[in-house]
Amino acid sequence: MKYLTLTQSATFKLTTWYLLLLVVICLVFNVAIYGAATSDMADIAFVDQTHTEYVVTNLDAVKEHTLQTMLRLNIIILIIGSVVCYFRARRALKPIEEAQRNQIDFISNASHELNTPLATLRAEIEFILTDPKATKSDLKEVLQSNLEEVISLSTLTSILLKLSHAQSIKVDFEAVDLYKAFVMRKDKLRYRRIVLKGKPGCIANVNRALFRDIARILLNNAHKYSPPDSKIVLEIARKGRFVTVSFTNEGEGIKKEDLPHVFDRFYRSDTAHSSNGKIEGYGLGLSIAKQMAELMRGQISVKSVPNKYTTFTVQIPAARARRQSLLQ
Repeated sequence: MKYLTLTQSATFKLTTWYLLLLVVICLVFNVAIYGAATSDMADIAFVDQTHTEYVVTNLDAVKEHTLQTMLRLNIIILIIGSVVCYFRARRALKPIEEAQRNQIDFISNASHELNTPLATLRAEIEFILTDPKATKSDLKEVLQSNLEEVISLSTLTSILLKLSHAQSIKVDFEAVDLYKAFVMRKDKLRYRRIVLKGKPGCIANVNRALFRDIARILLNNAHKYSPPDSKIVLEIARKGRFVTVSFTNEGEGIKKEDLPHVFDRFYRSDTAHSSNGKIEGYGLGLSIAKQMAELMRGQISVKSVPNKYTTFTVQIPAARARRQSLLQ
């Protein structure tokens, strides 16, 4: 409620400033138009001195009529302008409003995710401290559990820091043949179920470190949500001015209503279970991958057919022809 009140207040303030600017513009034009009109009538009165009394009377009538007409026009302009200014203010504040809403949601979700392992740590420590019959084995078990929660907290904070610094990263680009890059690294990847498709010559402008992280996130995602004996198809192709890299895996897939939200921070659908039946991760990996792709002037899209397959496609601008010829 407080957030909505602040947004409405900002909207009305910006609308007021727009209206003040409109009033100033109207006043300037009114003075200019009224001055020009009365000046022309005064020149006529000066020239036609044989009918001075008639011309002066007519001049007063014209002035009055001009003022009334301008007043009506100004009222209409202010009424229409008020509506237009309000919608302009709403449109101008919409990105800021969305950013604030995302920030509030992010803080709320991050607090919840941080609170879960902390609550577990506290509960286990309080229980073992109040148990007079606790053995050395019990203490060791609690410490092992606490270590797991500490590792979980450390992982989460590292991810949150990466997200917060994503927009301030200085990105250096280089032309890379993505097909050759994956061929060179295929044997080093820990996923042995990968089937690589494509051909050399798919050269894109990328930051190697960022693209490596995107590939790691999407491969990990494909491995986690596919049957252990299934294949993960990695296809690289040149499409117009872009190079696309698609990661396809079999499995439960993603429901239609969940597709618009898969890149939202902390979003995990009710059916987001890994191949071992557990919900893993924090729902941040795809959000990070999307930010990294945007830093390279690219984008990530997703297509899924429930109970069949899911495909994540990374689209990156291709290198210019001259740079390609230097690499080939």
